[in-house]
Amino acid sequence: MNIAGEVRAGRRLAERLMIDRFRFTRAVLGPPIRDDETGDLVYPPREIVYEGKGKVQTYEAHEVGIGSAGRLFTVQRYQIHVPVASGRFMIGDVGECTKATLDPELLGREYVVAALLHKTAATARRLQVDEVTA
Repeated sequence: MNIAGEVRAGRRLAERLMIDRFRFTRAVLGPPIRDDETGDLVYPPREIVYEGKGKVQTYEAHEVGIGSAGRLFTVQRYQIHVPVASGRFMIGDVGECTKATLDPELLGREYVVAALLHKTAATARRLQVDEVTA
């Protein structure tokens, strides 16, 4: 049995299901800088860490209601699957759906990486993500 060949075949099949597109960005560390035109303090633009195919997946409903400043927010847990060789993600990276092939409600939704899941014979990079809705 050639496990490496089986994993490669599994990755090809998994990527066929990644029919949406995502852009993941990361905050650039450092102090805000003054905008010469407006005089406002602004933070540096976020850096893009991944832009490409992926899919949203949920395996069980998990939501948490959080109250803050008199408002109720709901945090919903999902997974976003991207190709294994998509780069290094970090907790706190923000992913946005930039193309939604079958579900137009996904377009523009933002998700925050909450956990990184690694395993030996992964067919996809599975990111645990949270979506915060008001």
